[in-house]
Amino acid sequence: MTKTWSIFHETTTVFTVLIIVSLFSGCAFKFGKTPDFGSVQEGSERKALFFGFMSPLIKAENDRISYQRSRLVDLHQQATDGRQPGWLDRRWLKQLAADYGVELSEPYGLDQWQSLLLRVDIVPRELALVQAAMESAWGDSRFAKEGNNFYGEHCSTQGCGIVPDGRSPGEVYEVATFQSPSESVRSYIHNLNTHAAYENFRHMRLESRKKGGGPDGFSLAKTLRAYSERNNDYVRAIQGMITDNKELMGAL
Repeated sequence: MTKTWSIFHETTTVFTVLIIVSLFSGCAFKFGKTPDFGSVQEGSERKALFFGFMSPLIKAENDRISYQRSRLVDLHQQATDGRQPGWLDRRWLKQLAADYGVELSEPYGLDQWQSLLLRVDIVPRELALVQAAMESAWGDSRFAKEGNNFYGEHCSTQGCGIVPDGRSPGEVYEVATFQSPSESVRSYIHNLNTHAAYENFRHMRLESRKKGGGPDGFSLAKTLRAYSERNNDYVRAIQGMITDNKELMGAL
């Protein structure tokens, strides 16, 4: 009897979570309002609400980058076949390179194409979801609520963000603020795609592409020691959260 009740309870809980995920995933863009995550009981319901809210934002940014990458790959293949990009494509490539911090000059060399292919790529959804959860305390941190900052990103110009409590004397950094959660997602992905600290992240992702697979969040997490002062402990925590929440994220 006890075992039967346990199975029934677990099934009901998962079903409830899936309903929350389904409802919120569908309305995240429609209403555009960040929910009060702290008002929801900790556990599966809050996780479902958080993942359901963040997942469409991450997907939208990854879709935008996927389009960029697809066009970039096509142009690279054309150049490999001896067909140089036309004026409109060259203009697009120039802007793309500027956005991703790549120096580009004609004629385009192999190293320039490789630099772009290294940077213009997605961040696996499971990694982006779990880092958002960790860095924002499941959306309930001061910086998420007051500044739409879901990834703990800093800025270094006075007045650029929120001064954190307990900042050491002489420190000038602030916690960046964003106009929307979507802007925070875009900044986070751009950071991983361009910052020197995440060079290994980008190389591992590209190697995965060359082997015919897609980027894997669990594997890529081990390249993110520089994201936190916790270093290896941070990596283990991220990988643990990916494993623990795999079923829930898979339902999105």
